[in-house]
Amino acid sequence: MMFTLLTYLFWLIISVTMEVIGTLLLPQTDNFKNKSVTLLCMVCYVMSFYALSMLMDAVTPVVAYAVWSGFGIVMIALMSSIFYQMRSSVLEKVGDLLHRGRSDCDSGLTGENMKIDALSLRVRQLRDNYLQAKPFVSARRALNVTRVYKENPGMDNTLLRALAFRRACENAPLYVADNELIVSHPAGGARGGEISPEISWRLGRRRAGYPPAAGAGPVSD
Repeated sequence: MMFTLLTYLFWLIISVTMEVIGTLLLPQTDNFKNKSVTLLCMVCYVMSFYALSMLMDAVTPVVAYAVWSGFGIVMIALMSSIFYQMRSSVLEKVGDLLHRGRSDCDSGLTGENMKIDALSLRVRQLRDNYLQAKPFVSARRALNVTRVYKENPGMDNTLLRALAFRRACENAPLYVADNELIVSHPAGGARGGEISPEISWRLGRRRAGYPPAAGAGPVSD
């Protein structure tokens, strides 16, 4: 047990030491233009993370990182004040340490034990309706496609499909599914909302192009 504890303590010291050395070497890299110092800095960080990975068998990654970052902040602050005369108040150092350690622990707890669903109840129900919807071809759409194909013999199939879709949009009824919400724009802009599966082209164009003509209420047509 003692050997295991000393082993993990040894890896912690190595990890923090390499982190401090690598951080103190950053000003000497001259914005990473000095290749030799930059390479040495990278080696120090690699060794630091390797030593940190050796601690994962004893403690959780959240605790290991919190301890590593906490000791690293204290040592870097002390060494910087000695080598680079970068002095700050003790309260700032302690506050930074406590804030970082608390953030690390909180992020680990929320990431593992909490599940946040950003969708509201109505949006979830609307999504379920979309996922359960089955494709269909209405008689009105089939009639439009037939007329377009008869009126334009020999036209390319891609253009025929596009023309049929445009014809369907021009005279299709407005269909609003359950849990859908169509409201006015609060600043007088174009109205927004889900309209599916077919859109009334004339009504949509009137509302999008001329908001004042559509009225101010959510049901004003």
